[in-house]
Amino acid sequence: MPIEEKARRIRKDGSAPQLPRASARRPFDCLHPSFKIEAGIPRTRPNTGNMLVLCAAMTGVIVTISTLGIALEGLLCQRGKLQTETERSAMATACLINTSDTQGKMNNLVAHSRELVFESRTDKNIVDSNYPDLTSLADQLLLESRESAILIKVERDQLADATAQEMIKTVTDNKNSFAELSLPFIYTSRPTIWELEAGFIDGIDSNVESPTGNGELLALDMASGYIQQTSNLYKGNINARLPSPDNDLDFKISCLPAPVAGTTAPARLAGCAVFRKQALLMANGAATGSKCDQTPSAMKLTLRMTASSEFSQDCKGTLACSQTALSAGGTPLP
Repeated sequence: MPIEEKARRIRKDGSAPQLPRASARRPFDCLHPSFKIEAGIPRTRPNTGNMLVLCAAMTGVIVTISTLGIALEGLLCQRGKLQTETERSAMATACLINTSDTQGKMNNLVAHSRELVFESRTDKNIVDSNYPDLTSLADQLLLESRESAILIKVERDQLADATAQEMIKTVTDNKNSFAELSLPFIYTSRPTIWELEAGFIDGIDSNVESPTGNGELLALDMASGYIQQTSNLYKGNINARLPSPDNDLDFKISCLPAPVAGTTAPARLAGCAVFRKQALLMANGAATGSKCDQTPSAMKLTLRMTASSEFSQDCKGTLACSQTALSAGGTPLP
């Protein structure tokens, strides 16, 4: 009996079961291409080196990406070195700003000179009213106190200029230790000084305490807004002038961290956002000749270097890093 007839079976309803349909695949599709050629069956894929070209292209892409990654890693590494050099140079400069507490002593000297002028003027008014015979002595004491205030102002201005020059010298000397970096496909120049700024840190008062033993002067300074009531310290970077006729004298008190519980604050790094500029000391590696109105207690240094590629001279960029450093605070009074 033929196979078809054996496969045909009568269902209970009398209908014959349907046989499964033939596969849609063509004959010999599962054979290897070499068998197709021997059997005379035409190839469905062109006989070219597409896979070889694809592998070569992928290899080139991988090599290019790897090279760019190595170059980028070297550039980021040099960026980190530039930041380290900026921080090191800024700290070295900040440590020399208030050496031996010269600024703290000058602030206290200015405050004491101011109090002396205030007391001499008060005594002069009392003598003129009650003791006319001592007027000449009171005038002499007042004149000496005013002359000492003028002399201290000159010394304070010289200290501010000397501090600025010391900052310039320290930063210039440190730049000799900067090194350059040469990597495959990437070259960076030696760091150069872009900007050097002198200033202070926002929110820091001076190291001068309020005159608690002089009630009249304390009330005057409180009313004038010279004293920070929360800390009982004079505010930083102020010109605490006295009332007329002594308002022609300058009593400038600079910003400097005060000692806390007898402990002096060390020199340290600070954020650039809290830095307030007083003068631009260097620009593009050269001194500007600017002077500081107040003795600086902080500085901001910006270094930069040029990065270029060997592939193209037009592929060039600049890396820059800025860092702010604060000098040591004032020492406690003996």
